[in-house]
Amino acid sequence: MTVGNQGATYGFSSWIPYHGNEGFIEDDFDRRTHLGPAHGLVPHEIWNALMMDVVIPQEKIDELSTRIDWAAFRRAVAEWRLVADDFFGDFYPLTEYSLDGDKWIAWQFFRPETGKGLTVTLPQQTQSALIILRPHKK
Repeated sequence: MTVGNQGATYGFSSWIPYHGNEGFIEDDFDRRTHLGPAHGLVPHEIWNALMMDVVIPQEKIDELSTRIDWAAFRRAVAEWRLVADDFFGDFYPLTEYSLDGDKWIAWQFFRPETGKGLTVTLPQQTQSALIILRPHKK
């Protein structure tokens, strides 16, 4: 799923200025590969429950919500807010589009009016690489 979402972000960003996806709160790599102008955060347990049932009974929602790591949620929201405005900048693909497992994919958003932007560089298959999402100023 991660590789497909990387490809979707790369592809949509050239044509659709406002789009988004969700990432898992507990998984930094997964969450960062899903970053975009609109960004949802989902705990693994709730995602798994949604995949099992079309409708989740209220008592199940109540039980699952008591197990959400709210500190991790707040950290994830803060990280997204740090870079969120940069997703409305100009989009520049830095690599060719590819979903091959042995390649990397990279893109940049840059806001010329502020001189700020964001570069995203991701491995296609491994979660062992360092991912740096840092706003930069030209």
